[in-house]
Amino acid sequence: MRLGLLLLLLMANPIKAQDLLYGSSSIPEVNQPLSVPLEKLNSEKHHTGANYRSEGQIRVKIFPHTLKNDYLHGSRDIKTEVKLRGKGIELNGNKYQRLDLKLVRGKILVKSPRHQEILSSFEFTTKTPVQVLRKNNEDKSHSYIGNMKILVYDGGIMIINTLDLETYLRGVVPKESVYTWPIEALKAQALSARSYAYYHVKTSTRTYFDVDDTARFQVFAGISAAESSTDQAIKETKGEVLTHEGKVITAFFHAYSGGRTDSAENIFGRAVDYCLGSDEIFSREELRAELPERSHWIIEWTTDPLSKKELLNIFKNSDQTTRTVTGLNQSRDFDIQEHEINPLFNSVRTLRLDQRDKTADINFVKVRSAIGWSEFPAYHFRLDQNSSSAVTFKGHGWGHHVGMSQWGAMMMAKNYAKNYREILEHYYHDVKIENLADL
Repeated sequence: MRLGLLLLLLMANPIKAQDLLYGSSSIPEVNQPLSVPLEKLNSEKHHTGANYRSEGQIRVKIFPHTLKNDYLHGSRDIKTEVKLRGKGIELNGNKYQRLDLKLVRGKILVKSPRHQEILSSFEFTTKTPVQVLRKNNEDKSHSYIGNMKILVYDGGIMIINTLDLETYLRGVVPKESVYTWPIEALKAQALSARSYAYYHVKTSTRTYFDVDDTARFQVFAGISAAESSTDQAIKETKGEVLTHEGKVITAFFHAYSGGRTDSAENIFGRAVDYCLGSDEIFSREELRAELPERSHWIIEWTTDPLSKKELLNIFKNSDQTTRTVTGLNQSRDFDIQEHEINPLFNSVRTLRLDQRDKTADINFVKVRSAIGWSEFPAYHFRLDQNSSSAVTFKGHGWGHHVGMSQWGAMMMAKNYAKNYREILEHYYHDVKIENLADL
């Protein structure tokens, strides 16, 4: 079954929380440092372009969503219309329980049952959850507390939720782990997520927000996602971050490595001293025994057959690979070969397309990027079937393989009685746990 179809089926058929998590932090941004100075988070206001936040807060874009498909948030949002629901809504000093927002000639038409006006932007701060209802994804809507800023941006309406880091984590940890997992695994996720968020607050150059709420950064579903178990994990690690040589790290994580985590240099093309790769202390078979059969695709996956012409068309239309395959003719037959194998992972390092006197060698990272993450969920793969007309790929693991393996953390806590410090020190090299409160 093609992975994109599988994810659509999962959306149509809800499963138990322990069967799925959203996995994988984003890849490092070009020209950004890989760690930031460890500094106390103070409450002094400072200006970052057109949006304010205190140092102790993070600005999260929660609308619109532009990913093609997102299990948590649904399909791409219609960015010109959105609704707000909840007792915490405030506008011009007046309280409302419902506002309908629509972009009209470059401004926001704000309507309530008893009032309407046109604004360029507005904001309010609420301690009572306010739900953001997405026009084409109302079943994927979530509720938020903190500051809500609504403005016009890029031909649509944009909503930014600004809140303190610890409250932000209450909407992250339950979606980047599974709330029924052992507390030590949840604490490991809380500390990784806090470090990751701290890093992005410190390095943000965006005018309006630091992160969005998707797997481009780390998944966030507002206060409506909070669970008592993950709240406990956040509370018990309050203020703790991971440091390397005195600086807070970009604590990369992913769903499952497939058996061994990879180095950041191999996957991202940037050497990261604290992400060098580690063997999982459990086997794939052990993890398979923990999962219901319908979730075994987290461990190993297989794509639907792709015709060779379709595959070449994908490569020709991808920014990642189009130059590499320029010399290949789509109307002529060609062979596909595993040109280089990475023995450490028993996976393809270079895929070769051979068309008589012309060849094209494609790096494994670019193969996944071109085909698409929803169809190709990990970087470690082999050719499974290779006929004259079509190919099938088979891989292991889920996500980018770098940093902490989330299912690995669960296994280490549940089956090997490892605490969160031991888990983190296994996946991140030469790191310390320091507390912002001690500064």
